Amino acid sequence: MGPFGTGYFKNLFEHMKDRYPVTCLREEKNWIYDLFSESKSISVSTVKDSDGDYVGALSHTSVLDEGYIRVFACELDEDISWLEAAPSIIRYLHSFGEELSKKENAEFKGFDFNLEDEHPIYKILYGTLEYNKTSEAPLAWYVRISNLEKFMGFIAPVMEGRI
Repeated sequence: MGPFGTGYFKNLFEHMKDRYPVTCLREEKNWIYDLFSESKSISVSTVKDSDGDYVGALSHTSVLDEGYIRVFACELDEDISWLEAAPSIIRYLHSFGEELSKKENAEFKGFDFNLEDEHPIYKILYGTLEYNKTSEAPLAWYVRISNLEKFMGFIAPVMEGRI
């Protein structure tokens, strides 16, 4: 499958887990479904550097959702600067949204990052464009915790502080 195959994406999103205390564990079959399924509503796009090498990826809607492109994942290789890559990602999303607007004969209102609160792109975008970060709690999460004892030890101080 080459660098664009499931292995690349799996490795890319593996390092993302270090940023967050709780993440979703995914198997190879999940990556294959996300990347190569017949779903027409989700797209996975790559981020390339000036030499054409893969340096990141993002997952987003491939149709306008109430006028917006919804971004569900946005990751870069560890050695790539978010500050340098963010403008290209924004230009891509804007261009893609304009294309969808013409194709769907609908108004393109913008794009919406549905990422973790501490995602690096929020730090880059804060105070720019018409960026307004509003965080909504998810309705439900199904989480598999591989080491429950370690996890409980990690959250115990916070939980005790709330008693």
